[in-house]
Amino acid sequence: MLRKIFFIASLLIGFSVYADHGRTSSAIPTGINTVQSSGFIIYGDFGNPGGCTNANSIWISKSHAQYDQLYSVALSALMAGKKVNGYIHSCISIPWLSGTTKDYNTITAGDFIINSQ
Repeated sequence: MLRKIFFIASLLIGFSVYADHGRTSSAIPTGINTVQSSGFIIYGDFGNPGGCTNANSIWISKSHAQYDQLYSVALSALMAGKKVNGYIHSCISIPWLSGTTKDYNTITAGDFIINSQ
């Protein structure tokens, strides 16, 4: 009996840890802003999983290996009114957008998903 309780508890803890690792809320993008030739920012009700000073936005750098694909997904979701979510890896300051006081949630790997619903 004790083994079953331990097993169930470890499963619940595992799901909680996964949920707290930086996944944004699924949201319909409300806008996309290309920033010079440095990247783009997606606005929407994404929350703030990275704990950055600027919530509800996701920054994708032009240096991202899948930049073109992520830009296509973001534009498609905006135009179709589909929800997207991504895994936030860190916060990054974008001085030309926010000065030195704000930083943005950023995706550094290809984990950006368009939801089917």
